[in-house]
Amino acid sequence: MLDVGSGAGLPGLILAILAPQHRFTLAERDQRKAAFLHTAVHGLGLTNVKVHAGDVRKLENQYQIITSRAWASMADILELTSPLLTERGAWLLLKGKALDEELKACETLFHLTADRIPSIVPSIDGEHGWILKLSRNGVKL
Repeated sequence: MLDVGSGAGLPGLILAILAPQHRFTLAERDQRKAAFLHTAVHGLGLTNVKVHAGDVRKLENQYQIITSRAWASMADILELTSPLLTERGAWLLLKGKALDEELKACETLFHLTADRIPSIVPSIDGEHGWILKLSRNGVKL
């Protein structure tokens, strides 16, 4: 799993604690935030987490799941991370009220299957939050 723009480790660090049998990469280019993530991973004794302190475009691995929370627009996330997603992988994105607009903007770039799950946590803008699961139906146009 790859958590892009991991910041304070949400959701990647929490998921790594809850699922120690899986491997996680937390990508954060802000060096202060990446230093925090290194400290948290070491302090918690997590052996299933790697912190990538740099641009996500520098990663070369393939991931089954890519997560992001308030890092960029959906189109930007998909554009930047699609080469990193396995063929049968999925994005899990935490989104707010602009969800429909962002999905519509992505229709011209990707063929996607979208499943919406209400979040128990409000979005950054204080509105009702959603967990959006996106899978590719085809290749990028």
